[in-house]
Amino acid sequence: MWNSPRYGEFSSPQAGTNHIYVNVTNEDGVVVAEDTAIVGLAGEATNITVTASPENVSANGIDLSHVTGKVTDEFGNPLLSTGAIRFNVTDSDPTIKPLNSVGEATISIRPSKFTGSVVVNGTYINVTGDYTNLTDSATVIFYAEEPASVVVRADATKISTSNISGVNISTITATVIDKWGHTLPGRTVNFILAGPGTLSSATGTTDSRGQAMITLQSDTTGDSTVTAKVLNDSGYEIEGSIVIQIMDKPFISVITTIEPDPVEPGGIINVTTSVSGQGDITGIYLAAHAMLTLDRSGSMDPDYYAGTPLDVVLVIDNSGSMSGTKIEDAKMAAKTFVSRLSSVNRVAIYAFDDTDLESPKMYLNWVLLNSSQNRTLVNDTIDSLIANCWTPIWDTIGVACVKAGYHRSYAIPVVVALTDGDDSGTDGREKGSEEYAPWHDWGTSEWIETITRYYDGSDHSISINENRGGLLNAPFLIYTIGLNVSPHNLCYENGNNDPGNWTGDYLKTTEYDLWSVSRTSDWNNKNGRYYYAPNSSELSEIYNNIAQEISDYDITEISYGYDGFTPYNYGVYDTIPVSGTWTDNFTINETINDLKIELEWSGSDLNLSLTSPGSHVYGAGGDTTGYTGAGSNPEYIWINPLSGQYPQSDMDYIEPGNWTITVSGNSGQAFNISSYIDKKSAAQIASHAFISSLDPTREDRVGLATYSYSSTNETSTQESYVCQGNQWEGYFTVNSYAIHYFNLSWADASDLDLYLYDGITLLNSSATGSNPEMVSAALSPGTNYRIVVNGTNVIGNDTQFAINVYSTIETVNSGTATVPLESTTVDIPPVDLNKTFLIVKSSDNLAVDSYAYAFAIRGHFIDNDTIEFTRGSSSGEGEVSYFVVQADNIEVQSGTTTLSKSDSQEDVQITAVADPTKCFVTLSTSSNSKSTKYIDESWVTGELTANDTLTLTRAASDRSEVTVDWFVIRFTDNTTVQTGVTSWSGVQANQTITSVNTSNTWLYFTSTEL
Repeated sequence: MWNSPRYGEFSSPQAGTNHIYVNVTNEDGVVVAEDTAIVGLAGEATNITVTASPENVSANGIDLSHVTGKVTDEFGNPLLSTGAIRFNVTDSDPTIKPLNSVGEATISIRPSKFTGSVVVNGTYINVTGDYTNLTDSATVIFYAEEPASVVVRADATKISTSNISGVNISTITATVIDKWGHTLPGRTVNFILAGPGTLSSATGTTDSRGQAMITLQSDTTGDSTVTAKVLNDSGYEIEGSIVIQIMDKPFISVITTIEPDPVEPGGIINVTTSVSGQGDITGIYLAAHAMLTLDRSGSMDPDYYAGTPLDVVLVIDNSGSMSGTKIEDAKMAAKTFVSRLSSVNRVAIYAFDDTDLESPKMYLNWVLLNSSQNRTLVNDTIDSLIANCWTPIWDTIGVACVKAGYHRSYAIPVVVALTDGDDSGTDGREKGSEEYAPWHDWGTSEWIETITRYYDGSDHSISINENRGGLLNAPFLIYTIGLNVSPHNLCYENGNNDPGNWTGDYLKTTEYDLWSVSRTSDWNNKNGRYYYAPNSSELSEIYNNIAQEISDYDITEISYGYDGFTPYNYGVYDTIPVSGTWTDNFTINETINDLKIELEWSGSDLNLSLTSPGSHVYGAGGDTTGYTGAGSNPEYIWINPLSGQYPQSDMDYIEPGNWTITVSGNSGQAFNISSYIDKKSAAQIASHAFISSLDPTREDRVGLATYSYSSTNETSTQESYVCQGNQWEGYFTVNSYAIHYFNLSWADASDLDLYLYDGITLLNSSATGSNPEMVSAALSPGTNYRIVVNGTNVIGNDTQFAINVYSTIETVNSGTATVPLESTTVDIPPVDLNKTFLIVKSSDNLAVDSYAYAFAIRGHFIDNDTIEFTRGSSSGEGEVSYFVVQADNIEVQSGTTTLSKSDSQEDVQITAVADPTKCFVTLSTSSNSKSTKYIDESWVTGELTANDTLTLTRAASDRSEVTVDWFVIRFTDNTTVQTGVTSWSGVQANQTITSVNTSNTWLYFTSTEL
């Protein structure tokens, strides 16, 4: 028997909670048990690791990456909620995140549509707020996912079995396409057959046209699905499929071949349709039933390639220090930049005044780049600049920004400014400008007194006694270029973030000001960028990069003035006669939207002009709109390129009648003339010819389908027309699980009906005879659905209608997580916290009876992309499953409330809701209870007892404290909510409710034990 204390020593380098259990049998034979907990804390921070998950992200504008910094001591123990991490991210402002309860801080790298890398530097900030020398970095790479899609076609989608005469083989072609709509050669395609028949090969490699071909034949009937699969760059499968019907009965076969396939840019398309009877068919005449399929995407229209209109103001430094090679390289780069811009864009030019050396000057007002005359004017203005001025750079950027403010309503305003040095004038630095400064916000004016600058290793205090307007946070895009500016910091190059580890005087350099003016500019959540050029030879590349950044298409792939055109029926090869002028005529008697006449030659320069039937002269000596200009070979006249916003319907037609072509130059000069029209007009002309060959007296019929796999209609509205007794069909997919509503409306007294299908299965229909008609159904991503509008009783030739779509639930993210300590965080895609709630269910991994403090786990959002799960103890390992529900038809309030040991009920005041009957409550709890007997104290229910009161209730209290994370959700549409309380003893109970559609209804409940 021990009558004195007994001691034990324990040590561990591992931080966390250690439980010590002691059992002692007393002299009466009774076992006395005690336990205690010793919490081991982490030591001083010695290491930081920054990791990205995933490191490689598809540049699809959807996927994102999470970057996590973790701070540990010398034994690898995390520093829990101790200090913070400052993240410096390429092209973003610095972000400071506190360490959470597991010693980590996490940020999200936003999705991008551009390839490239994002560098994230993390620096540990200790509990006193001081920056430490603990740093680490991670790189997130955005890459192009190629291929983007696989298009599968067959020359015959219905064939006979092998023992029946006729078409027994279907040739199947898989075309592999990148995100720009270009075909990809050299890709391995795996073919999979589901259904009867035999494939000629299970694999294939795409040829120079991006195609792989196989054949299918079968001895038995049925539907065979052929799927073509290709691995993209990240190893995920991209697939497309087609269904082939195999028949053992007579049928009509329609086989369509297209040559070449795929279509070459500007090439001629030959379409052959063979209609024949398969099997033993008797009859004297078969009426033609044809389906005409047309591409109606923007790629059929040359104007489509112009992109979003831009209003660009160029600021070019023509100070004395720019003389010689620098100013000449700057001029060449600026002219190349302008040549990259399409006809819809405008340009204005500002530089320093060559008479009043300390003032800005507008050298060129807005000029639209839709004619050779205007482009020549821009280039001549740039060439006229002389490097002999002071450097009022801030004033010049300021007036350029004012000019950008007068942009067209549909155009993106952009300022591109180049300088090689400090703002300076006769009185020294910062004295070149008098009206603007780079130290406060655009639209505000502040009194500038003394500012300390860092320059050449010494401080300079400059007295500026005047008001100046600010240049920061300008509401348009500003791109700045520092040409060999000094001092230079590598951290600022090409738009990188504020380095953060320099303060005070260093931040007053010209380079910092150029960086901050561009980096804070914003147009629709897009920022400008600063570029550093060590020498003038790099200016062309920088201007080219800026041209790509401000364009919404790939300027290396798009050939504006060529893409979207196809050859027309006029062409000639000839020589210039003795007179020096050659003329010819051709006639246009068709509806054409865009016409291009191209002249090509070898030898001395030739000039091209075109005279319309109405005597309007285009080209040399006339209207230069759409004219590439003399000196270019080939040169062309385009009537007429787009000059503004791309229209929904292009009604600009070529004047019909007799046109005259004139070519002038040296006698005997050989040349070639080619004509082109837009593909859209070419398709219309060919379609009209095809339809006119059908005979309605013999019941010939034709259908029309339009398609595009280079673009997708992602709007929630679709408009079209339907004729009497006809149907309009639209095929679509959805992006998320939701109940989708389709509202069909039209303007006249017609009667239209609406149907929704999954394949051939009718999901819902509406034929009430009223206007509008509506259908709805729960739809899932990855499934092709079909909406049908039936022209039941159409007034007139046809009726225009509109279908509007909306959904109730936008996103549902779910997952599981472990909670090894008292809390952990989980990163999720960003959500709108005002429209998102959380459902949490929890347990632990203990094999014996569990304590509530181990298995009761609550969850709440700590920001819009992070969930924190918390429990009362780190005993065992907690496990949680969760659902994050974001919907556009709800309003959400949330909070955290603690019930003390003595509280069995707590009333929580919330923002008053308009209708409590359209509300429900979700909640999750954590507890400090160490008992297996009184776990009922940890169960809480929640209900609205008034429009501004949430009542939290538990059946028992007195022994444990419970914390509740709650959400109050109110539906803002016609969704109904039923709530109630059910009590029972035994295994189960039934509760009667108002009848509902179970496919559109879900159940949520909380419980307590009495």
